[in-house]
Amino acid sequence: MSVYFRTIPPLTMQQLRDNPPHQGMLHNTPENTETEQCLTDGKTYLWAFGDDELTFGQFGGNQAADILAALGEHYGVSVVDEWEDEFHSTSEETD
Repeated sequence: MSVYFRTIPPLTMQQLRDNPPHQGMLHNTPENTETEQCLTDGKTYLWAFGDDELTFGQFGGNQAADILAALGEHYGVSVVDEWEDEFHSTSEETD
């Protein structure tokens, strides 16, 4: 099962790559691209997609709550999942 998340306010790929919450959180994998980045806490994985407004994807049995909590704490943002109304709001509506 997959679950998608966003942050309010949105994070950018540049922010994530320039200032990750923890050393080693950005997992080097051949699947990484300019607009896709794998994150890990050493046990589970979370994918970041996008450029100016990241969407995070949790796939399979991964429970990436620790990674999501680290993102929220480090950047001072709220994390919402795809079932919350805020997930579907545009950045202009949440600014």
